[in-house]
Amino acid sequence: LTPYAPECAWQSQDGLGGFITYSTDLFDRDRIGRLVGHFQTLLAGIVANPHARLSELPLLTPAEHQQVTQDWNQTHAPSPDRCFHQLFEAQVEAHPEAIALVSDQGTLTYEALNQQADRLAQTLRQSGVGADSLVGLCVDRSADMVVGILGILKAAGAYVPLDPSYPSDRLRWMLNDTQVGLLLTQSWLVESLPESSATSSV
Repeated sequence: LTPYAPECAWQSQDGLGGFITYSTDLFDRDRIGRLVGHFQTLLAGIVANPHARLSELPLLTPAEHQQVTQDWNQTHAPSPDRCFHQLFEAQVEAHPEAIALVSDQGTLTYEALNQQADRLAQTLRQSGVGADSLVGLCVDRSADMVVGILGILKAAGAYVPLDPSYPSDRLRWMLNDTQVGLLLTQSWLVESLPESSATSSV
């Protein structure tokens, strides 16, 4: 792309004219068309506001501006009135025998997954987990991770994700920073975890 070549733009009595030379290996016609549109929009902004700073002048065409501000910015969707685990429970009621999870260990139906999560939630509540409780969850990517998330949410707690592949120093910092009182993990990960004040549960 050589927009600064001496012959690429000129001024005449009819206004400004010019052309753009570009490599078709790097750019397509639509990309160059948008570039020209941005340049025209910038020139129109300069004419309309000659004392404006360059950073204050528009680059997007009206169609692009509408696309960015309206079409791509649909953030007014209402929030669900139920939590994730409650939406999951509704799915359990509707399709208990449907496959909910497929992992290296096999498959779990919605009902089976929900039962495992309920058992974990009961254990967590007996351990003192409730509203405003932070529970560390350090497990590999498996069915245990899903059961752990659901169980913690069902117990009204909040989970702190701890990736077992993180360096020990990073895990230690995260445990100390969040001050989780309980850490859910897997038996084969216990020895690799740093010491902390959290009570480990496998």
